[in-house]
Amino acid sequence: QRYVNAWATMLSVWDGSEHPQEAWEFLKYVAGPEGQAFMMARTKLIPTITALLPQLPDGNTEHMRAFFEVLEYPQVAEWNSFHASYSQIERGMRDFWDQIDLKLIGRDGIPGLLNEMVPAMQDVLDESVERLGS
Repeated sequence: QRYVNAWATMLSVWDGSEHPQEAWEFLKYVAGPEGQAFMMARTKLIPTITALLPQLPDGNTEHMRAFFEVLEYPQVAEWNSFHASYSQIERGMRDFWDQIDLKLIGRDGIPGLLNEMVPAMQDVLDESVERLGS
C-alpha cells in the first residue's frame, strides 16, 4: 500500500486575538474558494479545494497530473494511527525534529544523526514484529 504525506496550510485564530471575529472572517475567506483561488493565482499555492484544481496554472501538465494522482493515496496519518510502533518511533524522533527546528543542526548534520538513531528505531520495530507476530 502506498501512502502520501501531505498537509494543507495550517491556519487558525489565536485564542488571545484582540479581534477574534475579524480573524475568523479572514480565516473563512482564506480557506474558502475565493481565498484559495486568490492564493493559488498569486503564491503557487495548490488549493485544498479539489474543485479549484482545474484552474491551477500548469495543472494539466504531466507532472501535475501525476502529483494529483499521488494525492489520492491514503494519508500517512491513517497509517500512523494503525501502526503498533508509531507512537514509540514518533517520540524517538521529537529531539531530532526539535534540533532541526531550533537550527541546532544543519543539513549536513542530519544524515549522521539519523544513522545514529537507526539501531534504536530498529529495536522498536523488531519488538513490534515479535509482539504482533508479523
